[in-house]
Amino acid sequence: MIVAAAISFILFFNFKMIPRGYHLAQPATKYDPHGNWVQYIMFDRLSMYIFHNTGVYCDAPIYDKNMSLVEGKGGTLSIIMAGYDSQKDYPEYREFWLNEFNLAAEKCDPNIRADYDNLTALQSAILIKNSQMVDTLLRHGADPSIKTYFKNGSDLHHDALEFARRLKKKATSPDEIAELEKIEALLLAKQGAGNNQRDSVPNAGNTVAAP
Repeated sequence: MIVAAAISFILFFNFKMIPRGYHLAQPATKYDPHGNWVQYIMFDRLSMYIFHNTGVYCDAPIYDKNMSLVEGKGGTLSIIMAGYDSQKDYPEYREFWLNEFNLAAEKCDPNIRADYDNLTALQSAILIKNSQMVDTLLRHGADPSIKTYFKNGSDLHHDALEFARRLKKKATSPDEIAELEKIEALLLAKQGAGNNQRDSVPNAGNTVAAP
């Protein structure tokens, strides 16, 4: 009876819960993504195949600071970045999160605000000060003009460049400052490319009156 129940739960988890991203939700809040109970019941290849090919791939749930599971839209990119950022002391696991990030950047809309924190993927990448992820997201259509609207009620509404510059003013670590300077350069390059594109189009940005 107990064995049958255990097998039923494992099958349920792999075919129902994992396609919704539950296997990412827990390890992203831990320091060792391979040391929790989720890993012991996952059929890795099968579950990851199901997760990568499900219609809700981009909406994985995430645990908040109170360890309550928060579900909603646009969570996958944010939770992957949170998982990557939590692995600073475990570089061998960062490759897993980076591979997941590159896949999610191709599949998911980077301009959706994640329900749990109201930030876009680009804003989250700037927040964790990762220039490599910022570069990837910009190449996949992230919009740096979208303003930040934090769920904590903060009235600080910045576009991506303003947000990066604000974080740089507060940063104290040389590594963080260097990353934010790289991010600033990427955003300025994106801004310049956009201006050049508009300048190459006749009457770009102007309103043409009807005859």
